[in-house]
Amino acid sequence: MDTSIVLSRDDLELTRRDTAILALAELLDDNAAAGVIRQAVPHLGVRSVSGVYLRYKPATSLLAAYLADTPAGPQHVHVTAYRRDAIDKLGKHRRRSPQIAEGNAAADEPVVDADRALVVWPFPADAEIAALSEVAALGDGAGLAQRLRLDEHLGRGVTWQTARYKPQRRFVAIGRNDAGPCGVLRLYGAANYRRARRAAKTIHGLGDDALPRVLARSDRHATLVMSWQPGVTLAELLSSADHAAAASAFAQAGRVLARLHRQIGGKLPVRDGGVEAAALRRSAADLGPLCPDLRDAARRVAESCVELLSVDSPPVAMLHGDLHLGQIVVDAGGARLIDLDAAALGEAALDLGNLHAHLQRDAAGAGGNWATDELWTALLDGYAENAAVPPADRLAAWTAAAWLRLAHEPFRCRQSDWQAATAAMLDRALKCLDEDVRLSSGAARPATRSTPAPAGVVALRKFAEDQSLRFAAEALNAAEAEVHVSPLVRELLRDDSWQLAEVRLARHKPARRCLIEYRYRNARGNEAAVFGKIHVKPRHQRSWALQQELQTEGFAGDAADGISVPAAVGVVPQWRMWLQQGVDGVDGWQALAGPRALQVARQVGDAVVKLQQSGLQPRRAHALADELAILAERYERLGRERPDWRPRLAALLAGCRRLAARLPDAPLAPAHRDFYPDQVRVARERMWVLDHDLFCLADIHLDVGNFVGHFHELAIRDQRRRASLLAASESIVERFLQRQPAATRDGVEICTTLTLARHVSISTQFPARRYATEKIIVECERRIAAYSYAAIPVDLAI
Repeated sequence: MDTSIVLSRDDLELTRRDTAILALAELLDDNAAAGVIRQAVPHLGVRSVSGVYLRYKPATSLLAAYLADTPAGPQHVHVTAYRRDAIDKLGKHRRRSPQIAEGNAAADEPVVDADRALVVWPFPADAEIAALSEVAALGDGAGLAQRLRLDEHLGRGVTWQTARYKPQRRFVAIGRNDAGPCGVLRLYGAANYRRARRAAKTIHGLGDDALPRVLARSDRHATLVMSWQPGVTLAELLSSADHAAAASAFAQAGRVLARLHRQIGGKLPVRDGGVEAAALRRSAADLGPLCPDLRDAARRVAESCVELLSVDSPPVAMLHGDLHLGQIVVDAGGARLIDLDAAALGEAALDLGNLHAHLQRDAAGAGGNWATDELWTALLDGYAENAAVPPADRLAAWTAAAWLRLAHEPFRCRQSDWQAATAAMLDRALKCLDEDVRLSSGAARPATRSTPAPAGVVALRKFAEDQSLRFAAEALNAAEAEVHVSPLVRELLRDDSWQLAEVRLARHKPARRCLIEYRYRNARGNEAAVFGKIHVKPRHQRSWALQQELQTEGFAGDAADGISVPAAVGVVPQWRMWLQQGVDGVDGWQALAGPRALQVARQVGDAVVKLQQSGLQPRRAHALADELAILAERYERLGRERPDWRPRLAALLAGCRRLAARLPDAPLAPAHRDFYPDQVRVARERMWVLDHDLFCLADIHLDVGNFVGHFHELAIRDQRRRASLLAASESIVERFLQRQPAATRDGVEICTTLTLARHVSISTQFPARRYATEKIIVECERRIAAYSYAAIPVDLAI
């Protein structure tokens, strides 16, 4: 080896073990690599290089990627080095570019150095990503830009900046216009493109705003253009000192991930037990040549994971497939997932385990100031609102598997002490497995596919602490549910083949109520869900009777007007639980942002009027005085927390009382009283109205004012969607006023303002919303002032 080459101890040991790759030592030393590149492509004027990435096949090849410092600015260059006898590899590159053999390669062509058995690839030269050569001309609007119709999708004047580049795999650039980032360009090698295109097509078809959409594609050029997902990544939040905001962001991420996991279908690759077992064993085997002393530890991790994960056959979920903190972005509009090229079907715990390992690694790199348990618990709590959290033992096993995969990163990413870092990661994997053994030893594990998935230790821990709902722990027990719930389900569905497949805690408000989901499958493979609602007060009989009454008063599942409530299933008195059938569809937020927004808005107005005209006789009434009393109680608590706001809160409360006194005389009618977009599900032409727990007699403007008040509150927090949110709310109001002759716009506006005033307090309960509390106060003050000085309706503008 050239004595001028300086290597770390770990790199030096590797070059002594692998003498087949002729230029291995040179490429592991940045100074020597710079000399190789300068000699091959002198026109670049390379001053120095910094190694950023390695891909290594022992005794076969090494791909080394660098960022070169040149007079024209940073430049990507990668080098592939081969065995000294790899004449066929070098000849293939010569045949691709005949001018190389003559020593006069063009600026963007690879250069073969036969003496060193290597090829230098100056950007945009790439053996697999053929369209990379057209990236420089994207701003001209011709070539690839014209074929992708970028001007049509993103507008003119878009500039492109490289975000990530893995040679021969993938290139990613971010497009920016005057307003900021507007799109993402992704170029692939042929094999990677086929998988990415299939994933993008499936994800696009879900129609979820939390997932990226395909704007354009070119199969010929293996290129996708995706929508831009705004926000900061969870990885970036680790550098923040605001732990409460970070915990809130992780909870939002959990909700979005669970929503993805609950999607059904999609033509995606399946990551089943056999596929993952082979991948884990391959990861362990690949570590052997790098770290011979760690070969046995890596093999032990792989085999332990394979053994533990082969015990069960969990439900199949739609996976992100490569989930880490950089793949989740959060802003005022919520959490979103990005980069789903590796989307697949498999066990949900695979995604969660991968995310957990990355959280532990990244938090340590952020200075050790983060309690990862706090963030992880927040994420699982958010996840549990939309899907069952996988059992803790499986999460631990998948986290160990993720640590095994991460053990390659220190070498690939050019860490100087990569062997020690690799050993530390394997230690983390083994600790996860020790925890897994401990978690598994105390509980029976499902032995067959037909055994229901347990609710998980996270859910059970909640009710060990919440004694007011202690009977919910029994309701989460699959064996108890089989006795008390399953017969009711089979009677409702008139099919004795329905078997309990999963029990999960869907929602929990400590010391108040909880919602439990029971999922069933029948002999034909069909699925159904039933939700059990438990309240700390014995309301189950009354709630079940009301649901039955709603069904008979025009809200049945086949109602001709398309407005229904879920079927009542039955009651389990000892759990204070009543059950209703689960329904398909998206929530009101999504439906009112979708292509049928106008029709859905009309249905919302129709649903309010239909309930008012149903003829049902509520047992209780809710007057505006009650609404104001709730507001006063909330403001009193908030004033204790924020003494500086007390004068403004007192003025707001007084203003709300004046508004309530001005409410036009109107009849009382049956009301939902908690009507907002989360309380509806929309499936094609049918709208399902949920959760009539607060059913009462109230002012006819209350429900619609509450519903659109939520839209106004979100419009304050999310300026990007402001116009569409306010347009949707106006459509709802117009429909309601058309259908309810006794209603007035003033009445709706006053109830909307009362809802916004309540959100002043609500916003402080969510760390991610606290930034908007002051803005909500200002908007309430504006609306009250408008009524104080003008006898005209409050303007809808914010």
